[in-house]
Amino acid sequence: MKLGKLLALALAVGVALVLARSCARESSSEAAKPEVVRESGASVPDPATRQEAEPEPSREPEARVEALLALSVESWPEREPLRAARIELVRGSELAAAAESAERAGRYEAQLALGDWLARVSCDGFRDSEVAVRVSPGGADVRVVLLRMDTTLLRARSSDGATLIELARGLDQPAAQFVESYASLWWSRDGSEELRALVPLRRVKDTEPYFEWVRAELDEGREMDLLGALHHADGRGTWLSLTVGPRSGEWIFVAAHERDVTLPFGLVRDEFRRPDVVLRVAGSTTSLGARAWLESLDPRRAGREPQEVPAGGVVRFEAVEPGEYFACVAPRDGVEERRLARVRLGRDLDLGTWTLAPSATLEVVLLDEAGRSLPALVQVGPFDADSRRPQGFAARGVRTDTAGVARVELGGGDVALRARALDGAPPSLVGHESAPLLVLGAERPKRIELRIAEPARVGIRGSRGRLAVLDGAGIVVDGTVELGAEWGGYLQPGSYRAVDWALTGEILSELPFSVRSGDERVLDLR
Repeated sequence: MKLGKLLALALAVGVALVLARSCARESSSEAAKPEVVRESGASVPDPATRQEAEPEPSREPEARVEALLALSVESWPEREPLRAARIELVRGSELAAAAESAERAGRYEAQLALGDWLARVSCDGFRDSEVAVRVSPGGADVRVVLLRMDTTLLRARSSDGATLIELARGLDQPAAQFVESYASLWWSRDGSEELRALVPLRRVKDTEPYFEWVRAELDEGREMDLLGALHHADGRGTWLSLTVGPRSGEWIFVAAHERDVTLPFGLVRDEFRRPDVVLRVAGSTTSLGARAWLESLDPRRAGREPQEVPAGGVVRFEAVEPGEYFACVAPRDGVEERRLARVRLGRDLDLGTWTLAPSATLEVVLLDEAGRSLPALVQVGPFDADSRRPQGFAARGVRTDTAGVARVELGGGDVALRARALDGAPPSLVGHESAPLLVLGAERPKRIELRIAEPARVGIRGSRGRLAVLDGAGIVVDGTVELGAEWGGYLQPGSYRAVDWALTGEILSELPFSVRSGDERVLDLR
């Protein structure tokens, strides 16, 4: 009996152990599963753990978008396209090159990815340049300017900008034009007083530097900037001083290896003033009540009223506005003599001594090709052999009387005569002029004849600078001094010379030619 009880107890203990182990396994399995929180707050197993994760679909790399970058490479200050330039394009570790276009000189092109690039540009004989460019979907077109190895870019800025602007306004001139007209650039090899010299806008010599101003401009801060180039004469450099006025100021050394330099310039205040114009009248004319005056060639600027020549013969016009004038001297009831006077700020002008000759009366008759007299206006103007301006542009005129004769009073000096046919002349001649006639002061005939014929129509092209047509006497024909490539107008029959002058005064080309009555000709100076 006792044995049976012991067996039953052992069996119960074994069943209990089996049940305990089964519960432990289930509890461990439930604890291994992650739970998610529902909105109600109850914890539930994550359904994603009930199945294996599905692989994400693979993505193809995005296509590379490119656009055209075009770079135009020019020299400065010549602004000529540069061939054989080398261009390296950099973006991070990515490198590319631009190829020269066969259709356009100085243009280089490359297909590049969109974004920011750095263009490194080099060319033999020029300074290297780096330019940041941005390539957009529409492409990019960039201009790159290279300086020559021996050239330094000059950027000049004045602290006297407001004062310069006020002076320019007082002279009725644009501020930039005013500064360019009165800027004085000085140079020296070593900065010593003995070697200082005023430099014109351009000077080309083997042993001297060469300067060229490109432009003057006014910024929003009322400061004046000049932009120019300095071509060094040697590999060392040049001392420079820039002022507005006729004296040097602060000096700065510009080394030949410098790519660009800021050059300060200021106003020479003690010499920046309106100058005096002085002339002297000699001979017995002073006792005859001679008069002297200034006649302005600029209609915006007044001249000076006539004043009596004093007993000593010295005439002084004080504080004259800068500009171009005719200085005129005449005896009482006589005819004046004229000289061109160019007045510059800070520089007194001495016109020398004038000796007035007694006035003489000249009778002028205008005739057509058949020898018949014509109604006309006879013009008399001063003649200056060195002038490249048309003669007679400030001439006085005398009309012919009923007999067809114009009586002109002449003083000393050489004059140019011409006549313009008026209404009453044949239609083909009305409004046209005779060829100019030079009358020397020592050879004044009492009566001369001017002939006017059907003019020739002439066109001239190919001028690179300032074009003028001179007649056989060397007189510049009215209306032919022009800047540009072409001129067209009427000329009286005769011999002429077309001259192409550079702005520096150098003759670029010339062409002798002749025309007959009624001709139509086109001439080329190239």
